Amino acid sequence: MIGRILIRSLGHLLKTSFLRLTHLPASTQVRPSIAPDRLSVNMVGSPETPVAQNNYRFEDLVATGRRQFPKWDSVDVYYWALSKKQYHGPYTSEAWQAMSGTMRIENALAKILAPAIILKADALPEVRKTNEDAARVMPKGKLVHIDGAGHNLHHDQLARTVEVLQSFLSTL
Repeated sequence: MIGRILIRSLGHLLKTSFLRLTHLPASTQVRPSIAPDRLSVNMVGSPETPVAQNNYRFEDLVATGRRQFPKWDSVDVYYWALSKKQYHGPYTSEAWQAMSGTMRIENALAKILAPAIILKADALPEVRKTNEDAARVMPKGKLVHIDGAGHNLHHDQLARTVEVLQSFLSTL
């Protein structure tokens, strides 16, 4: 019951947010762009890398996002492009560890006593095994890889992601 209420509330929130964003005044709408075939959009690199992408035209980033993520809604591509304009890179080794997935979590997962689910992107078999081994220590947790999904599960495989979440929430 609680799971259904949460899913309905989330759906309503997403729908109303989308409606507000798709009815922006003409002056704020994204103009069509003739973008280069590939803009280099990276999370890491020298300090010059994020500076260069911060200086890309917003319209070019949107066009790149539409090509790279054809399953995504326009609003999601818009926010992705905006995030690339605002991103400035990891400034500490701890930030880099968190972003690269190499953060040392030691026994942190074993300390999660509440029911928990970890959703992960599609991965190679050896990566899946490593993820499953790490998650196995959670007393009431489980890990699910979403086949065919990248970093943004809900954009790449929305129906499967919602199905997995609804199934998990129905057990609470």
